[in-house]
Amino acid sequence: MPSAPRSWAICMVFIPGVPRCRYRLDLCGRSIRDIQPGTRILQWILETIDPRTGAEPDEVEAGFLPPNDFTGRGEGHVSFTVQPRAGLPTGTVIANDATIYFDTNSGIATNTWVNTIDVGAPSSHVTSLPALALSPSFEVSWYGQDDPSGSGIAGFTIMVSDNDGPFYSWLTLSGATTATFTGLQGHTYKFFSVATDNVGNVELKTPGPEAITKVSEIWHLPPTQASHRFWNAPATIAHRPCSTDRLARSGWQRPNLYMDCTRGSLR
Repeated sequence: MPSAPRSWAICMVFIPGVPRCRYRLDLCGRSIRDIQPGTRILQWILETIDPRTGAEPDEVEAGFLPPNDFTGRGEGHVSFTVQPRAGLPTGTVIANDATIYFDTNSGIATNTWVNTIDVGAPSSHVTSLPALALSPSFEVSWYGQDDPSGSGIAGFTIMVSDNDGPFYSWLTLSGATTATFTGLQGHTYKFFSVATDNVGNVELKTPGPEAITKVSEIWHLPPTQASHRFWNAPATIAHRPCSTDRLARSGWQRPNLYMDCTRGSLR
């Protein structure tokens, strides 16, 4: 509430189909003016005014809020924004409820609406990677947490640098904690993460690598793939003694070329 009583302007709106009536929204006037700021109460008075008389109309259904039915045409609401006090810690609960009065009837209590303060930013980190990635496609993982009693992490933005180039966004506000990155042979990749929580607090950190790996310049095939790839190797090579030097001199410099030394054959 403001530190002193305050009044707002009156808002006049004509309702389509009801030309004789208008409704007045009096946010303060004679009602809020007499309430001390310490009560933390905000009051609205909504009235239907007959423009001919300046008073409430006599017709029962002449009001701006018609009888409610399955269409919800008789429902209404008010909304407001309140600046919280400075210095409230994360986890502070602000509860709001209201009482609605129709004419001279008893008040109708609404449900309590709760807002929880979250002022702290989350934190995150990319899990370390092996110095050498044997395949251009490799898994990158990360983790993080919001400040205690916070709203929780909404997503992670994963930044990557290629061969010491500028960092760029690989994933943006991802809800996952692992993904497969595909790079180029012989390139070095550096990663770091930035977390964002559910109220928009963004992790603040100096851009810098949290995980580094280099993609091998030789594509390392799994043994099962290599076995099928080299079934048609020349017999002259297949039956030579188990010597990597002879294989190299013969021009067979394929990666993952396996030899069965006991039987002298490629597999």
